[in-house]
Amino acid sequence: MNPGDGTVTVLDSKSGIVKTIPVGLGYEHSCPYCIGVDSRDNKIYVANGASSTVSVIDGKSDTVKKDTPVGNWPTFILVTRYPSGFESCCKVYVANTYGDTVSLIDSNNDTVKNTIRVEIGR
Repeated sequence: MNPGDGTVTVLDSKSGIVKTIPVGLGYEHSCPYCIGVDSRDNKIYVANGASSTVSVIDGKSDTVKKDTPVGNWPTFILVTRYPSGFESCCKVYVANTYGDTVSLIDSNNDTVKNTIRVEIGR
C-alpha cells in the first residue's frame, strides 16, 4: 500500500514490482490503510481512508472491479469465510474509524449489507 499516492503495488517475489494499481475512486491521496484477501474468490479488499471507500481488486487481472462506499475513514478490514449450506460464504468487515461504525460487505456483490454503530468507552 502506498498511502501517499493512493495506490497498491503488486509484487512478485522473484522479479519485484509487477504493477501499481490506483485505488479509492481516483483520489490521488485516498490513503489506502489495510488490505484483506479472499483467497478462494481471488479478491483483494483495500480500505481507502480519505475516500471512505473499499476498492475490490480482482487478483487474477490486478484491476479494480469496484469501489464500494463505506463509513467515514475506513482503516481496518477482516475477511471471514465459513460454510453455509453447500457452499462457502464470505463476509468482509470494515472498521470506519471516524464514523464509529463497522460496515459489513456482502462478497457476492461487493455491496454494503449493513452498517453497525459501535459505542465508544463501554
